[in-house]
Amino acid sequence: MSMVGLKNKIPAIVTELENKFSGRIISLVGYGSYFFERAHQSSDIDLCLLLDTRNEEDLIVLNKLIDGKHESKVDITVHYLDEIECRGWENFHHGTHGVFFLHHLAHAMLLSGSDIFARKAHQVPTAKYTESLISQVHQYIDRIQTALVNDNLIRIDFYRKYLTRIMIDMMLINSEISYREINTNSAIDIMDKFINASKIFSAESKKIHRKIMTQDADRKDITL
Repeated sequence: MSMVGLKNKIPAIVTELENKFSGRIISLVGYGSYFFERAHQSSDIDLCLLLDTRNEEDLIVLNKLIDGKHESKVDITVHYLDEIECRGWENFHHGTHGVFFLHHLAHAMLLSGSDIFARKAHQVPTAKYTESLISQVHQYIDRIQTALVNDNLIRIDFYRKYLTRIMIDMMLINSEISYREINTNSAIDIMDKFINASKIFSAESKKIHRKIMTQDADRKDITL
């Protein structure tokens, strides 16, 4: 399916979710490239669904909805309000992402329900938020190191993806970029506008990042 065709299915997906989970949706938000005009051919439609409380049939319903009608290009993560509140919003996690991701969801596009993610993100202590971002940076570094040890040839877009994420998260920690700016700028724009202007990266780091960003994405080797 084309990118335009997939994007045009978003309203139908939202309606289906509202019908399937009538009266139970606390919030449904869309985040990522499809909602901020940055989609490319391999992009997914990323949705976060917050329901009131867990029902054993929920995952079966979602599986049938996605696999049956929208193939694998739709990625829905589901959370439950009562479980989050039991753990505390300061302990929120989204897959492997820690509480910092609450800020991503706070700046996502609201598709149904209330804007609870935006309200709760401001209640997370700054120290907890920063700790979460630092932990995420370490995870990305670990992924690169593991790939360097175990893979003979790594596609350059792998380095491009994770090096850019590391640098963005470091700029978030140092208040050199906002989530809104991340959402509304392409990776190249972020490099030109923010990474190049950053005070936390050396000139050599910026040079390496630019070279990775501008090399042929189809190459499997990398020359620095």
